[in-house]
Amino acid sequence: LRVSLASSAWVMGRLLKLLGFAHGEGIAVKALGGGNILLEPARHFALVFDWSSAMTYQIEVPIAVRKNDIAGAANTVLAAIGADIETGNFPYELGEDAAYVDLLWRLANRREGNALRAHGQFYELVEQLWGRKFTPFQTLPL
Repeated sequence: LRVSLASSAWVMGRLLKLLGFAHGEGIAVKALGGGNILLEPARHFALVFDWSSAMTYQIEVPIAVRKNDIAGAANTVLAAIGADIETGNFPYELGEDAAYVDLLWRLANRREGNALRAHGQFYELVEQLWGRKFTPFQTLPL
């Protein structure tokens, strides 16, 4: 199964918000693979399960490390929707929501170093595409 695009949006949104808070406190999460993200679809929770790889920084998380965290989250979401994380190829039919997959691909390629700014831009696009409403978690066949 793969996660629907709209369902993946709340996962990515939650991860960007979490990264924004963590980075703001000088914490880099580092481990954001699919095996370390716990989803609770009924409550729209997306949690990082294991923080043993996290690192703390005295002043701020270096931009390269922040970019890696954001890219890790985006790669996990790309994999969950059925995209190829090496190429960004999404083998399913896309309409106007192609902009969503493109944004995930840009984040996966370390083009953003500020998770809260990425979160704002991300939700601007999500609201354009699907509006601001509760969307039940949905999986689709591969």
